[in-house]
Amino acid sequence: MIRAWTKATVFILFYAGFTTSVWAAPFQFEVSGTFGQSQLSVDGGGNFDADVMGVEVSYYLLPVDYDAGPLRERPFLDKSAFITGSFAQTDPDAGDSTDVMSLEAHFVTATNFIFEAEYSTIDDDFSDETIVGFGAGKYLDDVTTAVLSYTTSDNDGFDINIISGNYRKLSKNATSGATTAIELELGYIDTDDESGLSIGLAGFYYPSNELGLIAALERTDIDDFDSTTLLFGFEFFLAENLFGGLTYSRADFSNDIEVDTFLLNAGARF
Repeated sequence: MIRAWTKATVFILFYAGFTTSVWAAPFQFEVSGTFGQSQLSVDGGGNFDADVMGVEVSYYLLPVDYDAGPLRERPFLDKSAFITGSFAQTDPDAGDSTDVMSLEAHFVTATNFIFEAEYSTIDDDFSDETIVGFGAGKYLDDVTTAVLSYTTSDNDGFDINIISGNYRKLSKNATSGATTAIELELGYIDTDDESGLSIGLAGFYYPSNELGLIAALERTDIDDFDSTTLLFGFEFFLAENLFGGLTYSRADFSNDIEVDTFLLNAGARF
């Protein structure tokens, strides 16, 4: 699948070099689908493949009509409130699938305060996990947010509690016209037996309003267990209401497990 998309990727990057701006009509819904493959490798124990698919639907409480900046960032720049529902499934070649369902709400008040809530379930052949989260924060200015969140997870009696802080900021280069965004998240993780820390850093680069490039790093360290995840990808708006993209991520775990994942996504706004 990746080889088949190579020519399309080159075309998209080439075309984006000649695209400077685009105006987008207001929209209130965003629908996207994801499909890809994941490979789990165990040191000395072989490889295990799985298909990954998902669908996500977002409803914005008011039409998003911001008409400047990267198309991907316009709900953020418009300070939009939304409700998002999603479903994802990982189906391995051997064994049972894992289903993840999630509902997220994001509200912004007239005084720029942010309130968030999340409810998710993870269901597989071995256990059922329920995740509940709440967050509160503020737009510090028109392009900067800070949010403090609390998330609790119950996996058949094993509890995980996470307190995290997220900081996000957009900036535009006056010379090149490109927009960049940085996102930093720090978390404290408390389980029934031990505790640890997590840190995430993501960078977004928009050479045009249509094209977005992303690189992200996440590190988790809990007692004797740690993990590191790297992600790279791009997204391109073929039209003001149609987009697609590709991501690759690699997760390394201290128990000699590695997971490589390729995901292709496409979606529409209306």
